[in-house]
Amino acid sequence: MVVLIEDDESFRRSTERLIKLGGFHVQSFRSAADFLESKRPDSVACLVLDVRLPGLSGLDLQSKLKRAGTEIPIVFITGHGDIPMSVNAMKAGAVEFLPKPFRHEKLLDAIRQAVDHRTKRREQAKPFLRLHRANDVDSFWVAVKSMIENAIPNSFVGLTLQHNPVLPTVTRWSRPIPDGQFNSKPIEKYLAAHPRTKFVQVSDVFTSESRLLKSDFYRQYMLPEKSRYGLGMFFWDGTKLVSVIVIMRTAKQHDFTDKQIALIRDLYFEFQIALRRIGALERDHAARIALQEFLSRLPLPTILLRWNLTVAYQNQAAREFCALWEQGPELATIMKATSPVPPEILDVCRSLKERWETAARVNPPRSLRSEIIHHPRWQHLRATISLKHLSAAGVARPQFLIECEDLRHDGSHGLPRAEANLAHLARLTPREQKLTHLVCQGCSNREIADRVGISVATVKKHLYGIFRKLEVTSRSRLMALMS
Repeated sequence: MVVLIEDDESFRRSTERLIKLGGFHVQSFRSAADFLESKRPDSVACLVLDVRLPGLSGLDLQSKLKRAGTEIPIVFITGHGDIPMSVNAMKAGAVEFLPKPFRHEKLLDAIRQAVDHRTKRREQAKPFLRLHRANDVDSFWVAVKSMIENAIPNSFVGLTLQHNPVLPTVTRWSRPIPDGQFNSKPIEKYLAAHPRTKFVQVSDVFTSESRLLKSDFYRQYMLPEKSRYGLGMFFWDGTKLVSVIVIMRTAKQHDFTDKQIALIRDLYFEFQIALRRIGALERDHAARIALQEFLSRLPLPTILLRWNLTVAYQNQAAREFCALWEQGPELATIMKATSPVPPEILDVCRSLKERWETAARVNPPRSLRSEIIHHPRWQHLRATISLKHLSAAGVARPQFLIECEDLRHDGSHGLPRAEANLAHLARLTPREQKLTHLVCQGCSNREIADRVGISVATVKKHLYGIFRKLEVTSRSRLMALMS
């Protein structure tokens, strides 16, 4: 759709016919105000715009659209133009500035150029949309390759993740390449001298060609692809290296131009936003999966810690267990208090964390053996600590699952499991206990109401209170707990 805005009615009609003969759909307006007040179609591909219009001028309309973030290619036509005016219009993004009278074919060529420009911009926008729809490492990698190919065609591209501290444990390459360990000391030395740097060229680290050709990095990654020039985008979380996107070029392609480096700098922030979002999505996804997996164990005291040892999830039973660990059986019962995660448990988490990071320097560990810790004074208080990881190729780090037990109240003293679980009924009122037994017998809400002599609405209200106190989410969960 081509939109024509022209004050002169006879000229507007003749130009409208010309544009239609050129094979375009056209909609015309007398003024910029009429155009702005109209319901504009989404398919506007080009504006053919007179400079002098009643009210808002053509140049003013161009500025207004630009401030609003509306990108429509504009072809200016005018009978009163001058060189400074045309220069300003072209600087602001106009496709063409045609003085009247103009040849018909020249206007149609300008419209075709504007339509091609818009089509090209839409094609360039697709990788950005793909990048910001990415929800995992694989889809992020596909978007990265596409965007770099658009910006710097025919480049060799790599993505690295989970660095310890510089050597990656996860890599992706745009073409197959022999993978393995290499001497990363030169890169580590450079990063130590330039902490949290975002852009590093191969020539920054290896300042002479002889040093580059002797390096492990060149032999491992550059030589197989006959690459001579390289640039890395480094992404950080504080002082920790999260990811590197590598772009390499052959000697025939020459080193990166200033324009290409400017494009890479623009892309950096888009990639950074996407990486942060994927990391947050992975952490949330990991937490949801872990909670679903361990929900069946409730109300076993359960704690889920993030990689930085902050609490992601902790049920009421776990909060009471922490108070029991911290204050002892007698004081915790009297005070009914809650406490933070005990330092002894956090120390074991830190030990597991160090073991995982050490193992990750060689290969991403699938799992590590769980650790069991007893209270130094009350040996019946025990915590089992495990590492739970969503994906070996993810951005997010593992999480810590802590399962807490008071061995005095488990089934090891001759009590059947069902009888041991009855201790949880102590949290309920006598009526709630009776309703719980009826639910476990398979009674419906109507049957429970008839037996107890209350309304169905009151039954539902009591069940809500039972679910909340016992931290279960459904009748089936309640029945499983009490079985």
